[in-house]
Amino acid sequence: MSQNGEIMITITNEAISKILQAKITKNSKPLLVDFLIDLYKKLTFPQREKIFEIYLPEDAQLPKTNPPYSYSMFPEVSKQIINIISYLLGYHSDQWVDEAIVGFLSIFINGEKPVVFNYNEFIAEEMHEKFLKFPTEGAFKYDVVLVYMFIYHQEDMFPFTLHKMDE
Repeated sequence: MSQNGEIMITITNEAISKILQAKITKNSKPLLVDFLIDLYKKLTFPQREKIFEIYLPEDAQLPKTNPPYSYSMFPEVSKQIINIISYLLGYHSDQWVDEAIVGFLSIFINGEKPVVFNYNEFIAEEMHEKFLKFPTEGAFKYDVVLVYMFIYHQEDMFPFTLHKMDE
């Protein structure tokens, strides 16, 4: 909303769908931290081992405890993936790999039926939540998505003229 109370941008699942151009299927699951934690808890020990075989170095000993795990125990490629997942989930830090991140990593286990997430709903909900917290946090973590929405999808909502400079 603007300072005078006018709605400047609407964040709905439909708006996010238009931006992401992602088709939603009726089988897609909500991308929620609670859902990811539940995914983790449902993993069998052999499935957890498969995850660690993919994301830990070959010479690393498999963890014997539940998360959180130190980010430093993972090789660089895995750290990059963990960093992206942490950012996507809205975490303030990627220094710990918790149950939700391991649950997310489980969707990449070979031979398992992959989970398809509804990213549109997640992003709409997360952006709404970030807007609500903006006055106290002073930061908006999904700024790239927000700018994209402003410039390319709702330019008619601004009190000033915008010109699209590229495709």
